[in-house]
Amino acid sequence: MAVLWIAAQRAGADVGVLGALQYGAALFSGAFVGVYADRWNRRRTMISVDLLRAGLVLLLPLADVFGALPLWLLVAVGAALQALGPLFDASLSASLPALVPDKSLLTATNGMMNTTRRIARLIGPLLVAWLAGIMPIENLFTLDAISYAISALTVLAIGAGYAWKAQSLDLVPGWRGIVGEQAAGLRVLHAQPVVWWGIVGSALPSLLWGMVYIAGIPLLAKTEFGNDISAYSYLVSAYGLGNIVSNVVVSSASIRRRTAVLWAGHLVLAFGFVWIGAAPVLWLAMMGAFVAATGGPMGDLMLTVLIQDHVPPAHAGKAFAFLYTMWTASMVAGLLLATPLFTAFPVRAVFVAASILGVAFSVFGLVKFGRTLAAPP
Repeated sequence: MAVLWIAAQRAGADVGVLGALQYGAALFSGAFVGVYADRWNRRRTMISVDLLRAGLVLLLPLADVFGALPLWLLVAVGAALQALGPLFDASLSASLPALVPDKSLLTATNGMMNTTRRIARLIGPLLVAWLAGIMPIENLFTLDAISYAISALTVLAIGAGYAWKAQSLDLVPGWRGIVGEQAAGLRVLHAQPVVWWGIVGSALPSLLWGMVYIAGIPLLAKTEFGNDISAYSYLVSAYGLGNIVSNVVVSSASIRRRTAVLWAGHLVLAFGFVWIGAAPVLWLAMMGAFVAATGGPMGDLMLTVLIQDHVPPAHAGKAFAFLYTMWTASMVAGLLLATPLFTAFPVRAVFVAASILGVAFSVFGLVKFGRTLAAPP
């Protein structure tokens, strides 16, 4: 919240370019971190990444204390955090099957994991609306650093008595080994067409999310809803509430045709973004944000469980890293498109036009893949 708001105030429509620089770092790291998520002890990896992220975020309030918080430092720290994110996320997602002995509980377990993240998406923005009135916005970075430290302690508390490291393969050192392992992981994914196209098909919804959610919503709050950070907070909070409700429903359901739910989720997300862009007042835009958000868990949970069910553990880290790389590449593309589009056209017009394209793509995917089941592992 703080990063995007400060960037929007200082850079205007160029917030899309700044966001693209940050997510570009995740795109670069995602090209190889999946190999290390499969090679290294995943518990130690997650703890190390969290502690490093806490230290990086603390640089921002320290810079503010000692003079000023330059935009380049904000972007640099954001880029470093984004680069570390795929390593943590791939390690976490690949670890869950080892922590859950009954595969039938994977959907519910992933749902519980996603619920904590989506609760943060709801509570965090509401806290911003309150805290921004009693403290400088730069102080929010201190709270963020503390949250990373708490995450590290939580992973540490789980203990070392699980299969935190995948069964070793014949490893080749150096870049040759990294490239070879990545190629092997892609071959495994390609052997599962439903999983493969589920990952590839998530590109356009991710592009749409980067353009209209990450870059567009703060600009919409700025240009259409009074240039008030509270309006931005309420929109993001409504999105977070929709995430939580959908997550609880989807993770509690017994779903056989996961591909149908996956593509239906993309459709709901795009339709909700059309609603936001067309809404003339804030409360209607908040309703659209709630609707859009219900599509997120439908797609995310189904794709996560498909990977966990149909990709061998020795390649799971690479599969999730490939997924996150695909998401990131699409978001970077969306953020890069955001600057010229939001500069040349009204924010509302870009919201509606881009989201209608997302609706059409989702309908195509639902018709083509919705009745298809993944092959047994």
